[in-house]
Amino acid sequence: MSVPRIWPGRALARALLLPALLSLGVFVSEAMQPVVLVLNLVVALVAAADLASLRGAGRFRVFRQCSTTCSLGQPQQVTLALENMTRRGRRLRLRDDVPAVFTADPAEFRVDVPGWSRVELEYRVVPGRRGTYAFEQVDALVLSRLGLWQRSISWPARTEVRVYPDVRQIARYTMLARRDRLSVLGLRASRRLGTDNEFERLRDYIEGDDPRHLDWRATARRRRLTVRAYPDSQCLSFLFLSFPVASVKMGSSSLVFGHCNF
Repeated sequence: MSVPRIWPGRALARALLLPALLSLGVFVSEAMQPVVLVLNLVVALVAAADLASLRGAGRFRVFRQCSTTCSLGQPQQVTLALENMTRRGRRLRLRDDVPAVFTADPAEFRVDVPGWSRVELEYRVVPGRRGTYAFEQVDALVLSRLGLWQRSISWPARTEVRVYPDVRQIARYTMLARRDRLSVLGLRASRRLGTDNEFERLRDYIEGDDPRHLDWRATARRRRLTVRAYPDSQCLSFLFLSFPVASVKMGSSSLVFGHCNF
């Protein structure tokens, strides 16, 4: 745990505002001087007592739970667990040490942790770049009982995370391929046209077939006349016209739309 730092909060500044204003009355009437001194003494005693309430404020155990593998651009859930090891409840403003290329939502928590209790906080991060990154620590501002002081504390909690391309899309592609549903992704099977001397399949001989297409090995094996069937060559003529192209970017891929006449 790092060295704690303590500084006044806004509540203490507001508490000192009244004595500061009354001190201006000393220039008008000396009778105000005892009142100002007593008020300053009261504020100082309250501030000192409230400062003492920060004792043991760092006695927490902090844990982080998240997957060590993330997909680029996909949200990942992170859970922070805080265990208060004292009987006194604490108010905290807490922030995880998220790498700069990650986006956290929410980025900060305000939480009350009762004494001898455990609190879990959940947030989501979205990695913006591939690589290996580390969450080094958890930072917090612990408020005093009256909120006059705040103490900065950091707890070490290293978690190394590797960011890969969107593996969820790969898993989805594999699932659709196994179910023969790649058409959902816009993929279509295309058939390559063969030439005249490439046969497509074997079939029974029909009167009128060219005898040169007889397959004597298949005929001997099947004990009936068998011919080789050849696909007809197909030729399509296309006329391409110039047209403007619009590009729409979705995530990490781009779709290009246009219009042409055939």
